[in-house]
Amino acid sequence: MTIQRCDDIFLPTKTIFCQNNIFIITSYDLSYDSCQKNPSDKGYGITASNFDLKGHTWESARIIAVDPEVIPMESKVKIEFIDDKYKKYNGIYIAGDVGGAIKRNRIDLFLGDYNQIETHQDVWDFGRTKAFVTIIE
Repeated sequence: MTIQRCDDIFLPTKTIFCQNNIFIITSYDLSYDSCQKNPSDKGYGITASNFDLKGHTWESARIIAVDPEVIPMESKVKIEFIDDKYKKYNGIYIAGDVGGAIKRNRIDLFLGDYNQIETHQDVWDFGRTKAFVTIIE
């Protein structure tokens, strides 16, 4: 196992664990803009780790989308937000999803199933922030 800073940024093909590093955190919901699927599509709401997000909030799901070359799928990850505005999101999450734009030191936090096609305002309000990330298991 190699431990390396994520911002040293040449990632070989083997998994690299980035511990106690600053990551950029964004958020997503089950809207078409976030997932490119409609509720009638096969696999709607199902993560890369086969977890069904339908009906969940961020508190009940605790799922993040990661780059599996940086954080292995199904790892437990501790996130500590730097900005006080996001402190309520501090905690332990499961690396259970991936995303096309989620590369290197980026994480996408699942905010919830708002049961709507359009991106929920909470996702827009969340925006983009930074947090300390530690792989704990």
